[in-house]
Amino acid sequence: MFLVRDLIKAIRAKKDDQEITVVYEDQPTNDFKPLFLMMQGMMADGPEPRFLDEFSGVYVLASGFSFYQQCAASGSVHFGYSSTAMHWLRTTPG
Repeated sequence: MFLVRDLIKAIRAKKDDQEITVVYEDQPTNDFKPLFLMMQGMMADGPEPRFLDEFSGVYVLASGFSFYQQCAASGSVHFGYSSTAMHWLRTTPG
């Protein structure tokens, strides 16, 4: 959440009216409920302040596709971040 907040701040420093869509992606069997509760401020141990409270024009979505499937429209992703995908790689990247 803190990385996303910092990215939104950096984008808004360059263009303060830029709408932003944040897409959380995980396997279809993932339980997205904690994410949704955190985004709505309904989780007691969630980060404060939430970036949705700090910024207008930020939209949050969740996508239940596997790591190997496209989960957003072509040309719509301007920044991608993966924190725990390395265990799915078959070989070391070149």
